[in-house]
Amino acid sequence: MESIKSATEWDEALSRLLSFLAALHIGGVEHRVRIAVDIVDEARRKHAENPTVAPVEHTMNITLDRLDAWFGRAFANIDVPVAKRVATGVVGIRVTDAVSRWPTAVLDDGPVPDELKATLARVSFRTGPDLAVSSMTPRPMDFGAMETIAQETWHRFAWAPLLRAAVLWTAIFFAALYAYDQFFAS
Repeated sequence: MESIKSATEWDEALSRLLSFLAALHIGGVEHRVRIAVDIVDEARRKHAENPTVAPVEHTMNITLDRLDAWFGRAFANIDVPVAKRVATGVVGIRVTDAVSRWPTAVLDDGPVPDELKATLARVSFRTGPDLAVSSMTPRPMDFGAMETIAQETWHRFAWAPLLRAAVLWTAIFFAALYAYDQFFAS
């Protein structure tokens, strides 16, 4: 008979697995439960062989292995790097909404439908370069031509053009006010 702690750990493993499969949008509820029970049964067998590993860890490792194997079959004719196969497959299923057309195909033990393979093959993935961590030393900002123009303007600032513009606009204002007063005011 299992201990209460062990039963709770297996409940936690099943709950997390169901949440994980739901988050990946893999199948309907019935399909996810069937897959999850099968994976948990396999995890129980592996846990009996190696009880030092937590049930959740066994369960998730088996799930990722099965996803990798299934996407390996789905991408049999496509050049997808092995390290990115699961991520590429999950995105492909999500983008194409393949689960609505093939609700029980993902993680099924049978062959992957040819239409699903073709649908996944039509999705194009292009990621950016891998992140390279480097050391960056601070240096002054270079604003280019705008900085040069602004500095030249500031260093050559003169009050005379500003005063001329102010006098001109003041004269225009008073001329317009006089014209309004003479022709439109009654």
